[in-house]
Amino acid sequence: MTLQELARALNWDIQSEGASPEASVSGGYCGDLLSHVLASAKPGEVWITIQHHANIIAVAQVVGLAGIVLAAGVRATDAVVDRARTAGVPVFSSSDTAFALAGRIERALAGKTC
Repeated sequence: MTLQELARALNWDIQSEGASPEASVSGGYCGDLLSHVLASAKPGEVWITIQHHANIIAVAQVVGLAGIVLAAGVRATDAVVDRARTAGVPVFSSSDTAFALAGRIERALAGKTC
């Protein structure tokens, strides 16, 4: 499933489209400790977090994440969105909790109803 298809299916608000909305999503990672994300997330995954500062963009780039989904209605600041656009990192926002997002992403990637 592409990042664009996943975002549309789960009704995410696009804050930064990123360089490749047609990128394939291989899974998801949920966490807020940046060092843990750097050590454990895999390239091609979407990252679910409530962190919304500029360092999330760098983490996404280093890991090679497909995109970032800000949970629980959290929104990135304009400065973070500008940095994400410059870096080509997709950033989305969702009113769903991180727990709900993880389940919905897993079901969507498995081809089940979200």
